[in-house]
Amino acid sequence: MRQYHQFWRPIVAAFDPWKPIEIGDKQGWYVERPDSPLQMMVNHLTMTPDTPRKIMLTGQPGSGKSSELARLATELRDEFAVVWLDVDKELNIFEFSAVEVLVAIARKLDQALKLDKEYEHLRSTLFSYVEVRGTGTTGKVQAPKLLKELVGLDAERVFLAREVKERLERPPVLLEIVSSLNALIKRAQDKAQKPLLMIVDGLDKVDLDLARRLFVHNDLLAQPRCHVVYAIPFPLYFSVGRQEASDRGFLPRYLPNLHPDEPSHRALLRRVVTVRLPELAEKIITPPALNQAVEMSGGLIRDLITLVNLAIFQCLGVRTRQIDEAIVQEAVAAYRLDKARELRYGYYWEELSKVRNTHQLTDRIATEYDKEGQERKFRICDRLLRGRHIVNYANDDPWYDVHPIVKLAMDAREKDAAHD
Repeated sequence: MRQYHQFWRPIVAAFDPWKPIEIGDKQGWYVERPDSPLQMMVNHLTMTPDTPRKIMLTGQPGSGKSSELARLATELRDEFAVVWLDVDKELNIFEFSAVEVLVAIARKLDQALKLDKEYEHLRSTLFSYVEVRGTGTTGKVQAPKLLKELVGLDAERVFLAREVKERLERPPVLLEIVSSLNALIKRAQDKAQKPLLMIVDGLDKVDLDLARRLFVHNDLLAQPRCHVVYAIPFPLYFSVGRQEASDRGFLPRYLPNLHPDEPSHRALLRRVVTVRLPELAEKIITPPALNQAVEMSGGLIRDLITLVNLAIFQCLGVRTRQIDEAIVQEAVAAYRLDKARELRYGYYWEELSKVRNTHQLTDRIATEYDKEGQERKFRICDRLLRGRHIVNYANDDPWYDVHPIVKLAMDAREKDAAHD
């Protein structure tokens, strides 16, 4: 058994579905996509290096946004000081404000470029506006424990208590925070002797209502005086909010999914796999098995990598060194079960059936409750898109289809219902 583990271990590492291509891409795994907005973003940033641009990049989860952002950073790292912020590692992704994003940007800049004096000034600005509990007075809080509790800048994540957010989001306070951040950005650029490019990944995971508060209802995230590329939620791009965000200074760009029925897209998806198996591709995965994995991925890069990953572990179970069609079928069956388990409520299946028949999203709203009993409404199809149960495609106009593996789950469910 150990020999099979040794054989497959480096291949497993090459097919980790949660590991995007890194800056520098030393393995050479990046596959250029002719429909990517990458070159357009490069042009916008390099033609006006001293005029801060704010780009919003979107695409469906699993489409390869993080890898495209890493490629952008690779192409521009000689010309710009590139600093990367993973928001979901720094913030409570379910509830935060634009102020917290700005603070997280400052914190990451300080970590990358050691801007102690300027970062401490920003912290002081925040602390000066914290309302001391129980006194009704405003002033600089001295107790370190209380500071940590309220402003949380010494913790692993930036966290502002709700009452602190309300205090900080008043216009005069925001002006001081933005001024302090821009002083920090200027110092960062002087120290790096290059223009600064911030890449803020992870904001694509927030829901549409929060995305609107961040990019449509105010322009706070457009205020940093440096280039910033934000990964934003997919539904915001295809809403009327996109134009409003553009009017606030954000430049929206879209990374479309690949459709496996398109010959050029199918070839590109095959290359996504074979480029990770230099000189071993056909020995590791047969051409029919690879075509099957491409077809069942729905054109989503992460799902293609996931299927190959599942197939590798199927190979380990039967002690073989090649992925064939039967192995891929077993991987598809396992993934189908995972996808079906996520669809716990009948309304998910009902909306999937409508999308399958019409190729358009529905507007049906559902309600859920958090641990504190607070009501939260959400559009069902938005959640199905984020969960990759529905896949978006675009020719001239956007259209939608149920993920091929979810279609299998739907067919199985209908068959079971007919037998009952």
